[in-house]
Amino acid sequence: MVEAVIALISTVIVFWLKRRIARETSRKKQLEEALKDVDQHIKDGNVDAVNKSLEHSLRRLQINNGNRLEQDSRKTAKG
Repeated sequence: MVEAVIALISTVIVFWLKRRIARETSRKKQLEEALKDVDQHIKDGNVDAVNKSLEHSLRRLQINNGNRLEQDSRKTAKG
């Protein structure tokens, strides 16, 4: 019985960790793509495109950061 509970808990932990790693990997890829776009726009000398790309990236970061802050505040309120 105890072994079954331990197996279940470890399975849930492994699932959660894999999901978390996949999410972070996805964010990293998105950031790398955004940086490549900015680099390309700089090489092309397209200042307007550079500004648009940077604004878009900053907006995404603010939204993501806002979501994380909301999640942290919920955890703090519950805890």
